[in-house]
Amino acid sequence: MAVPRPSGNRPLRLLFALALVAAAAGAPAGVVRADNGSAEVSQVARLLDRAAPEVRQALAGDGGLAARGALSAIAARGAISTSQLEGALGKPDFAPYARETLTALAKVDRVAGVPDTFGRLVSAGNEGALVGPAFEIQVAAAFGADKVQGVGVMVDGNEVDLLLRDGTRVEAKSFPDNNPKLTAKMVAKATDQLALRGAHGDEVMLVTNRPLDADSLARFRQRVGRASSVMVLQRGALTQQLGRAAESRAQKARRIATGRLRKAVHRGQARVRPVQRWMKKNRPSKVIRRVRSGGRPFVRARAR
Repeated sequence: MAVPRPSGNRPLRLLFALALVAAAAGAPAGVVRADNGSAEVSQVARLLDRAAPEVRQALAGDGGLAARGALSAIAARGAISTSQLEGALGKPDFAPYARETLTALAKVDRVAGVPDTFGRLVSAGNEGALVGPAFEIQVAAAFGADKVQGVGVMVDGNEVDLLLRDGTRVEAKSFPDNNPKLTAKMVAKATDQLALRGAHGDEVMLVTNRPLDADSLARFRQRVGRASSVMVLQRGALTQQLGRAAESRAQKARRIATGRLRKAVHRGQARVRPVQRWMKKNRPSKVIRRVRSGGRPFVRARAR
């Protein structure tokens, strides 16, 4: 029986086609069939055909419609390779995160560093290693592509999960359920990392999937400083748990000046280190003798 198709523009037709769950005999549950000849829909159908059953089930039905539409948009743009998409969809551990991650990825797939971050998800050997990059992509999408300069980028010799366009360094941490000890350990690690990222006077932020307890929040502010904040990402929306402390002009000027001084020292050390390595390799006492003798002793030593 012919299925009526909606009139209008191409995106509406595409969404309608994606909403069709396979009804043909023998088709796996949740696999979308391309009846309208659209190349994008056909590609999504192939990706879902090759997906792990758990992932295919997570993306099936009305609940997975937005994620399937996102998958179609991602595949059409090509910023994320087909092999990467197949690798992620082929992981059973990806199933609990598939809807949120794909929907988020469609919003930021062309932001610097996102393809590499998604690549880390694909190469993850277990669910624990998969959660981190998936959450970083979701955090980037919550901020919006226009506010994120890069994901997983190097800044002043340190890797940051996200760098916002206003210069804020963001650390993203997804805490596990029902594991207080591991959560406390992760909070302590994130606090130390952000203290390091903010050592040059830059503003820093921690984004988590659940609020910090009062003690952890107090330690975070004391350790990281006034130019720090904590946000919580839940159901795709960011809420503020701890805002940046108010600063007077003098306090802000002092923070920036101290940060610039530390950055200058850091850069100076970076320039000195290659010289130190060269001096160690070339044994300064021999270099001095060579300079004084015009190099003749070293020529004879090599000849022997």
